[in-house]
Amino acid sequence: MDWTDPFPVVLLLALTLTLLLKWAGFWSSSSRALPPGPRPFPLIGNLHIFDLKRLHRTMLKLSKEYGSIFSIQMGVRKMVVLTGYETVKEALVNQADAFAERPYIAIFDEFARNFGEIVEECGSLIKALESHGGNPFEGTTIMNAAVSNIIVSILFGKQFEYDDARFLRLLKLVSENIRLGGSPSVLLYNMFPAFGFLLDSCKTVLKNRDEVFAFINDTFVKHLKDLDENDQRNFIDSFLIRQQEEKKSTSTGFFHQENLRALVSDLFGAGTETTSSTLRWGILLMMKYPDIQSEYFCGSGSLSALFGA
Repeated sequence: MDWTDPFPVVLLLALTLTLLLKWAGFWSSSSRALPPGPRPFPLIGNLHIFDLKRLHRTMLKLSKEYGSIFSIQMGVRKMVVLTGYETVKEALVNQADAFAERPYIAIFDEFARNFGEIVEECGSLIKALESHGGNPFEGTTIMNAAVSNIIVSILFGKQFEYDDARFLRLLKLVSENIRLGGSPSVLLYNMFPAFGFLLDSCKTVLKNRDEVFAFINDTFVKHLKDLDENDQRNFIDSFLIRQQEEKKSTSTGFFHQENLRALVSDLFGAGTETTSSTLRWGILLMMKYPDIQSEYFCGSGSLSALFGA
């Protein structure tokens, strides 16, 4: 190309500008379906009219001109703005499901956690379900194990196989305690603690608790043997290091053995059963309503096939 000739240069700039405008959606038909609002400029959108230090004032001014629902464009991103109590209430309360999603915000990516352990565990769960070959099976234990393994990976820095005997024993203890927690005898104990020695369910709950605590204490001992403040592998490591730092000071605060034991027990127990129950109910409802399942289930096959329904 002869760069001394202005025609090809102008043509190239025009094509580049056209492509940029097309990429920015400047001529997009979707723009015509948006609520009224100020006409955007190419690339910068409506940034030229915003008071970026007092953005709410700009929004208030625009609402007086275009109404309680209007559209703006931030750079190349189109947005709809809702203003006023009644409009926001209608959207977030009366039409909550329609407004449940959240937009992609780039800066949040810099703060987001890596949920790799969840993705990894999801793959293990799907393999475990598929291993039954479409035959009916009871899914509570598998779901409990999958959910618990995510919590365990954060707390202990390890994950268990679904058929690990000690892991299954812990899940059984936790599940039994949650079931007994709502029994009449435990409710009676809550009202009259002095009579706990007469109630078998209470004795079982406490026995299960002691066994879970024994496992946690054993885990503490193992972590203390190779604890490295420069290599904090999991939650327990971080807690134990803070515990050692606290011992060097005169304060006696949160970081002591009883709190760690109770905290790990709570996270391991409560976090497992509640999430697992929610997931099992979700699976049950999708199996009951296959039309919803076919619309939202993204894996290969179907839940009905996985669970033998």
